[in-house]
Amino acid sequence: MGLCKVKSFVYYEHHKGDFIMEHSHNCYEFVFYMEGKGVITADNDVLLYDGPTATLVSPFVKHDEKTVGFSRLFIILFETVNLNLLKKFTYFKPDAKQTEVLTDLFNRMQEEEQEKKLYYQRIVNLYFNVIINNFLRQVSQENKKSYEKELVGRIKNYIKENYNQTIDFAQIAASFGYSYDRFRHIFQKETKTSLYQYLMECKLYAAKQMLLTTDMQTKDIALRCGFSSSIHFNAFFKKKMNISPMQFRHSSHNQIDVGVFNIEGGK
Repeated sequence: MGLCKVKSFVYYEHHKGDFIMEHSHNCYEFVFYMEGKGVITADNDVLLYDGPTATLVSPFVKHDEKTVGFSRLFIILFETVNLNLLKKFTYFKPDAKQTEVLTDLFNRMQEEEQEKKLYYQRIVNLYFNVIINNFLRQVSQENKKSYEKELVGRIKNYIKENYNQTIDFAQIAASFGYSYDRFRHIFQKETKTSLYQYLMECKLYAAKQMLLTTDMQTKDIALRCGFSSSIHFNAFFKKKMNISPMQFRHSSHNQIDVGVFNIEGGK
């Protein structure tokens, strides 16, 4: 991997209920959540983060986020080469020691950015290169090939391609030679979420994008996303987002920051 060049560096706070609209960058984005809780969707994958988490999104990959709990984070946009071997959306949860190291490095970067002493940009880049190389080391260790990881990847792809259909997970488990209990346990262990929850997050993601980018009526969106009725869809959406589908669509016109609006009725 070539050296990383930081394009922008910012400390940010998301309040409960903030929704970050789907967007992408023409460079890499690295985010370190020092604390917080939320749901990130990127490259049609879903991450439910809770506590310190590091994420890496490749250029031009669309992603959005809903904040469930107040979050403090550092956002880095950077350029580099030879990261194409990674998935388009990569993440890991650092342990206590790793979190302490990451926080210290980011705080040093922030101090350099604020004081802007001679050669501060070089020092910021040096700090970040330490961060990204440690991230890659950790991800490489966690992504060692295993049958279970490959299995989960295939299941996730199947769900993403068929979220609007009726999925019989017990039948799929049997086709892989697993009992349903073992099958769902493997998925839960690898993804930290259940099969059903992952399926519903895929439905939710599709519905959000239709609400934000089309003029489709909710009954048609419900049908497209595989809900039995618009009543079921509306109840599900409001339970997940704390706001009705139409309120979500209308709220998107009142952004509190570029591409960010609140869906909790205030901070």
